[in-house]
Amino acid sequence: REIGNMICRYVNSKGMSAVAVESGEEALIALCEGDPFDLVVTDMLMPGLSGLDLLHRVRAESLAQHVIMLTGRSGEKIRRQCLDEGAAACLPKPTKMKALLETIEALSREKA
Repeated sequence: REIGNMICRYVNSKGMSAVAVESGEEALIALCEGDPFDLVVTDMLMPGLSGLDLLHRVRAESLAQHVIMLTGRSGEKIRRQCLDEGAAACLPKPTKMKALLETIEALSREKA
């Protein structure tokens, strides 16, 4: 949760909305409660609602502008699957914070 909160502070400092949650189900609830979010950062594999399931719902219901997927699975095939299914980016875990922040920064510039 601490990493999620740190990411939220950075995203909010860039003028984008962010909330840290513990699961895909909690993310979906937060996303459905108000205006569309600018950005979702999610792990691909979670208990219950997976990151890919969340991505599908986000895209189908226009709940967020961008989704960044984090995955411990390696290889171009999984990265391509995430991108083909609508993710703005797919980053490997453990994720280097610099790479994640650079991706968020690039997406915030697209919004501007």
